[in-house]
Amino acid sequence: MADDNSIEYKIEQKNRTYYDFISRKEHQKKHQKPKGPRSFAKQELSLKDITLAPEGWEGTMFTVYAVSIPYIFGYLFLTYFIAGGNFKNSVFADTDSFLIVWLIGYEIVAGLAMIWITVLFFTYDEKKSKHRY
Repeated sequence: MADDNSIEYKIEQKNRTYYDFISRKEHQKKHQKPKGPRSFAKQELSLKDITLAPEGWEGTMFTVYAVSIPYIFGYLFLTYFIAGGNFKNSVFADTDSFLIVWLIGYEIVAGLAMIWITVLFFTYDEKKSKHRY
């Protein structure tokens, strides 16, 4: 066995230190947490995944969606819940009431979106989410 001051002992100590350093690095790589969304709020959001829009026409389609979807919801709400489902009593198709119908529909769509986001928040599972490196 080499004594503490010999060259072989010093080389062995350096090799052992180097080996410990390398094994620690490998252990850290194996047990490293994946980089990705760690919470619901840090997820990446892309509107292209949830809307139908041909490439190059996204702006036009989003404008059409922003105008038509709230108007349709507002018209259906006013027709079925206010006018009792009778289309004869429904005077909401008039162009003078377009803004009012659209605003009512916007509030309905916003409320549904908030409910949808709340449900997604409570059903979010961090372990099942797709991690992006």
